[in-house]
Amino acid sequence: MKLVKLTSICCVIFIATTVFAQKEESKVKPKNNRISQQEAELVRNHKADVASAQFRPGKGLEIKTADGRFSIITRLRVQFLYDYFRNYAEGNGDVQDFQLRRARLQFGGTMWSKHNKYKVEFAFSPRDSSLQPLTSEVAPNVVQTTPLLSWYMHFDYLRDATLRVGQYKIPYSRERVISSGNLQMIDRSLANAEFTLDRDIGFDIRSKDFLGLDMFKYYLGVYSGEGRNASNKTVGAGDLGLMYLARFEFLPLGIFKDDYSSGDFARSKPRLSFGATYSYLDNVARNKGIIGKTTLFPENVDASVNSKNASADVFFKMYGFSLHSEWFWREFTNITEGRNGWGAMLELGYIFPRSGLGIATRYGIIENNGSITNLNKKNEVGFALSYYFAHHNLKIQADVFRIYEPLKLKAGNDRIRIQMQTAF
Repeated sequence: MKLVKLTSICCVIFIATTVFAQKEESKVKPKNNRISQQEAELVRNHKADVASAQFRPGKGLEIKTADGRFSIITRLRVQFLYDYFRNYAEGNGDVQDFQLRRARLQFGGTMWSKHNKYKVEFAFSPRDSSLQPLTSEVAPNVVQTTPLLSWYMHFDYLRDATLRVGQYKIPYSRERVISSGNLQMIDRSLANAEFTLDRDIGFDIRSKDFLGLDMFKYYLGVYSGEGRNASNKTVGAGDLGLMYLARFEFLPLGIFKDDYSSGDFARSKPRLSFGATYSYLDNVARNKGIIGKTTLFPENVDASVNSKNASADVFFKMYGFSLHSEWFWREFTNITEGRNGWGAMLELGYIFPRSGLGIATRYGIIENNGSITNLNKKNEVGFALSYYFAHHNLKIQADVFRIYEPLKLKAGNDRIRIQMQTAF
């Protein structure tokens, strides 16, 4: 029923959007009068314009058709990571690890029209894609994840009502939507790891320039609430609960292109963005919402477990300097021991002029609500040094962090990481 409801809503919006907006006339005459001119145009072959193919570092290899209706862009990205961790509290001594942190393959482009866009992303590193079966009585021997990260279609016929449908990153927080390849530190904050809504299956209506005022963006979405790669056998599937989301952004100095990329390579005039999001998840299946453990909640739950989620952020760039701060909040209902609490992070960075050298620092915090909760308090403070050979496309980074309980800085754990990334 949940799938039927979500699909029906999406189909109505898609049909209304495309019928109202697409008015392209056919250029192909049908071979017989039993086929309409429009049908003949949609199913005909489109010759590739090989001469116009181009390779853009960090974007990939792009090939278009001569009429511009179809295109495909291929992209590869990999991160080689060294991770050293010292756990003082448990006395486990030193632990080190070499790994492919991320190994991604992406395809994107247009189909039938420049307004019909698509993106597909696969992940092949061990941490990105685990094919271990669930050990659950609800769904025994069902694959938990697959290499598929994202697969969505994007229809931007209407400036103020663009439709995106498929599986993708939920626009809940700026830090999560920023690509892992476009970070000025090796990974995202601890607060993001706890409170993120990650990826899900569904759709949203959005605008990158609402009303053409050059200062507003919005996102209104409805999602399955089961997380990425969900199916009819996923833990929690079958209930009628969905996830609802609303996000608004205010850019008082005007809309700018790199508001979802860390670091200020442009080193230009001031750019500023504020964002705020609220999400409600009906019938929670996991201990963090749509991610986390599938071993659910205590037996004292007397009704379906729901969660309310909110985030707010500010993003500022000017002359090589960048500031990014986020606040997260979550509360479960109908349960006495949910992971209720809030988190925040503040990240500052600077990219030196006429060089590829960048520095950054971050402070993060996770706090519970003070009542009975499964959420542990945690702080982080760290510093990063980066050298960008070709912006984020080719870079080497190192960071060092102290992770500790509040007021126990000296008793915390240390983490040192070195990472190289290539994206082409």
